[in-house]
Amino acid sequence: MKKNSGKGSRLFLIEFLIVLFFFLIISTVCLQLFVKAHLITRRSEALSHAQAAAASVAALIESGNDTPEKAASYFPEASIESDGFSITYDSDFRTCTPEKAAYTLKVLMTENGQEVLSDITVTEKDHSVLYELSVSFHRPFTRKEALQ
Repeated sequence: MKKNSGKGSRLFLIEFLIVLFFFLIISTVCLQLFVKAHLITRRSEALSHAQAAAASVAALIESGNDTPEKAASYFPEASIESDGFSITYDSDFRTCTPEKAAYTLKVLMTENGQEVLSDITVTEKDHSVLYELSVSFHRPFTRKEALQ
């Protein structure tokens, strides 16, 4: 009877380790791709929400709410400042307190005669700008102003 010297099992072990190493490398690359795809998705969702929030505020201002107090009255969570107002959002773009804020929508409003200028900026927690929108419109004269 011949004893098994173990050469076959050594070759199998080496082959198994090579295959295992190959799968580890592939899984690491795939994991990095999935993480990068997730980050891109989160960024595009945040950008989409920021654009929608800024457009909503711009439409509100253009509809005649041309002072910070009037415009902010539609957002109970807004904090009114001297030249505008700001709204804070959490990471899922739900309004929240400033302490928990991941995003901040800031509206600066200025008047130049009959023209109202609004700069709407959505920033991230680290103060990097995510989205900007500038809106200007001409406030119509009232009948009294037109007759003067």
